[in-house]
Amino acid sequence: MSDILCHRELRYVGAQLTFHYDRRQIILEQTELSKGPPGRYVEVYEFSDKPLEIRWQGHLLPYRVFNKDQRVNPAAIVENKRLRHALSIAINVMTNSEKIGYKKRARRVYGTEYEVQSETSESARNAVCTIPS
Repeated sequence: MSDILCHRELRYVGAQLTFHYDRRQIILEQTELSKGPPGRYVEVYEFSDKPLEIRWQGHLLPYRVFNKDQRVNPAAIVENKRLRHALSIAINVMTNSEKIGYKKRARRVYGTEYEVQSETSESARNAVCTIPS
């Protein structure tokens, strides 16, 4: 009677013995029975009062569940707060290039058109800055 009053679905099992159901990845355990389902469909029985049952040709298959909706562990948040202090110290430490006085140069563009544009832009700037009286 419980088999009739449950939700049943067919799911395709991949070569890695996995399939997805209800935002979870179901991983079938490797047994003699689980050698048959890859590339075929299994029946998923969802009961209201029992855990899932995975069946293939009437046999129950053992499985594990990997939940995709994982949450952040509060311990990781505390760890990141400590990391902020360590990063603030690292920002204040000078790099080797800063110690020897290295300065990054501006990018150079080659060609005659570039030189002409820079000269006209300088004369245009001077013309704007000087006001005839």
